[in-house]
Amino acid sequence: MRRPFKCAIAILLAFTILTPLTALKVSAEPAEPTGPAEPTGPAEPTEPPPKAPYNPYDDNGPYGLYDDMPIWEQWGLDSPDEFIEMIMRWYDPGLGGAEDFWEPLADSKEEFMYYFDVSEEEYAMLEEAWLRVRESLQNQYRDKLIELGGTPGITNVMYNGRFIEFPGAVPIINEGMAFVPTKEFFGIFGAKLAYDDLTQTITVDMTDKSLEFTIGWTTMGVTVNGEMFERSIGAAPYIADGVSYIPVRGVTRVLGMDVYWDRLYSAIVIIDREKIIKEANESFTIINSLFDIQFGFEPTEGVSKTVLDLVLSTTEFNSIDGDMDVKLDGNITIISDGLNFSLTGTVDLSELFNLLLADAMLYGLDDVEELEEMLEMFELLRDIKIEIILNYDEDVLYIRMPILFELILGEFLPDIPENAWIALPGATELVDALGLGSLLDMFGLDAISGASSIGEMIFPPAWSRWSYSYLDMYDEIMQEIEFNIAVFGDDRFTEVRGGYHLSMTLEEYNELSRKYDQGNYYTEFNIDLTVKRSGTTTTGASGSIIYREGSWSWDTRTTLELDISSDRIKFSMEVHERNSSRVVLSIDMSTTSVAEPVPSAPPAGDKVISIEDILGPIFGSGPDVVEPLRFVP
Repeated sequence: MRRPFKCAIAILLAFTILTPLTALKVSAEPAEPTGPAEPTGPAEPTEPPPKAPYNPYDDNGPYGLYDDMPIWEQWGLDSPDEFIEMIMRWYDPGLGGAEDFWEPLADSKEEFMYYFDVSEEEYAMLEEAWLRVRESLQNQYRDKLIELGGTPGITNVMYNGRFIEFPGAVPIINEGMAFVPTKEFFGIFGAKLAYDDLTQTITVDMTDKSLEFTIGWTTMGVTVNGEMFERSIGAAPYIADGVSYIPVRGVTRVLGMDVYWDRLYSAIVIIDREKIIKEANESFTIINSLFDIQFGFEPTEGVSKTVLDLVLSTTEFNSIDGDMDVKLDGNITIISDGLNFSLTGTVDLSELFNLLLADAMLYGLDDVEELEEMLEMFELLRDIKIEIILNYDEDVLYIRMPILFELILGEFLPDIPENAWIALPGATELVDALGLGSLLDMFGLDAISGASSIGEMIFPPAWSRWSYSYLDMYDEIMQEIEFNIAVFGDDRFTEVRGGYHLSMTLEEYNELSRKYDQGNYYTEFNIDLTVKRSGTTTTGASGSIIYREGSWSWDTRTTLELDISSDRIKFSMEVHERNSSRVVLSIDMSTTSVAEPVPSAPPAGDKVISIEDILGPIFGSGPDVVEPLRFVP
């Protein structure tokens, strides 16, 4: 069983090589294409709409400034066309299905006229400008679509940056759902199709799986390694004019792909995440080998004991009242056999109280009850005790951590005997749903969490870059991957005695950042990383990364140091913001083999309470009480 250093590597790389990116200016979960919406607008008002309560301009609408000046001049623009272009940049760059230019800004023409304080004459000029700008943009979109290989006038489908060709039947929108011809769609995967006229079943043989569709059914069969699963695809395949069609959104999602609707180009965009990550990882074999380090001991060799010491210290610089230092620390011990585990530890957050109190005193604290509440919080934060036992075989998680339930349920928390354990059924699903997989995997509990790689770490931020069109998404993902390959791919390492070494200077990094249009340039940068090998096995890594970035108003320097081996990991990170603060995080974790067994339940004599006994008085008794705590993937 592998015991990868996921968390450590993620922290080391996420703050440095993986560039911070801006979010897409399009929705992350676009709706299924439905075509232009018919303008409805409210009925003609019998009197002007009431002024907005935040209107600061008396007789003018909130955005109207001067009565004697057209709205575009009020905004410092020379023409109605420039005003329309500005609106499109801000609110609706693609025009989409809008039938009137006021749609992104108001619910009706009258509301737009009121809020922008425009006359009928000005509105007519803006409407004419909107028609001109829209036609110009639509021509640009049409030209770009043709340039990329798409076909104007139909619903196009792009897979990993390439348009699928439909020489005969084309994709259609049917009752708000997008359907594509089955043969042409699966042709991009080199799949073989067969149709059984008697059962009206379509069988698709792909490289690593087999699919089965039945005309009129909203589910599909997926066979992998001889095991068959049934999955919903949201709509039923059908046949029209001798051509079979499948719902592209439902099918691609079952296949593990991301699918988007690009309204600018009336195109369905499919991103094959698994394929992209797999191909990217071919260039990260050295850095990915860090995930394969055998941290601790195999279950067949016995039980491992992992001790984790964590210290977080902060300093807030204050040249008037004096600097304030806060130190938070914790100690955690985990005993595991690879499936079951017990966790005990203490975390002292009491110094956090000093920050809260100082902030309260700064802004005035004259309420006795509020002060008493803060003192109670101080007691809660001091030496927080954590005890957890996971019985994987019986699928039960035991927790003894009073502050957890007190913070969650507050005044609704019923009386619980002191030092009682809480038993939660559905343990493995709960652990996964709470996002504890990465933590557990760090200690070798692969049975619950999945494996990872650098490709997976790169992918999420790669597609979150600024973009008006999903058609550009694949190119942006590949550009991000290529940049990361140039920074810490296999070709960047040099072979040295006992492993591989990676180094990079400020000049080298900034040159790559310009080449791949990353947009972030550091004033200080240095990577010095050694991956240690014994034969063909990676045994550890050590090194440091330093980078500094800022402007006239801010300046931050980050330093990371890492030293890992098969039985120990040491990591530290310091973030120093000039004339503001310094934060230092230190982690020291070691593992040894022990003969003691992993506890499967709380000690005999300890009180154990079911979660039903806690939630029952609040939500009612019965099986519905436990159901919210069971998570179905």
